[in-house]
Amino acid sequence: MSADAILANEETKRDFQVIFRTPAGERVLEALSVFCRARETCLVPGDRDRTAALEGRREVFLYIMEWINLSPEEIYQLGKGWRNVKNA
Repeated sequence: MSADAILANEETKRDFQVIFRTPAGERVLEALSVFCRARETCLVPGDRDRTAALEGRREVFLYIMEWINLSPEEIYQLGKGWRNVKNA
């Protein structure tokens, strides 16, 4: 595990927090949560392509939220090379 990788992940987490933990950032997150269907299903019966596209949007929103809320242990695991510590 690289100390540089852990430091970079800590910096990335701070970057996400600086951007999204402001009044403007919170408004953007709220708009994204609606657009990305964070609180509703992405399933469109009979339309696989539309379902996949909507699920891709939702994945981006969850990725942002994951970075904002990473614990020190999760940052450590990312430093070990795990791409997504919550699903690893």
